Amino acid sequence: GFFEIDYVRVYQAKDDPKHVLGCSTTQRPTRKFIQGNKKDYMDTEEGQKVPLLPIQRGGGYCSQDSDCGFPTKGQCHDDKYCVCEDNYTGPRCLSHAGFDDNPPPEEELEVSRVLLSPVSMGMVAFAIIAFIAFMRLAVLRKQRRTDTYYQLPFLPDASALSEKDMVRAMGQQGPCDG
Repeated sequence: GFFEIDYVRVYQAKDDPKHVLGCSTTQRPTRKFIQGNKKDYMDTEEGQKVPLLPIQRGGGYCSQDSDCGFPTKGQCHDDKYCVCEDNYTGPRCLSHAGFDDNPPPEEELEVSRVLLSPVSMGMVAFAIIAFIAFMRLAVLRKQRRTDTYYQLPFLPDASALSEKDMVRAMGQQGPCDG
């Protein structure tokens, strides 16, 4: 068999410098450990996607005020859900809202140095230049195709065209429908 701990509640004096307990202190940075072992802190069978979900404050079903810890912790709203008083939390307001007097430091977003290396920047620059060159070649090819067509002189009588102009006109006209 095995034993799993659901949660631990630690009480400490607010102003005592010897009490350096917290959720993720600099001596014991548990946030990084939990992030590195996410699956151990998630209920994947229930579809949980992130570890350590925030605690719900009120909103649990109730039929009377005593379901929500009335008179000190919360009360039942007319729509049958708990509304918590200050300093109480949980779906039915039955837990004291704790605090962490030693909150973990904010973690900075680390950008990989590989992404900013001269080699990767050179590859990005090359890709941009290649794309621009490809687009320019495509535009030039399109222009060349349209430049090969030129307007023939307008003559009311097609018999006045030279043989060379007649061949050119038939080539520009495209295939016959007949």
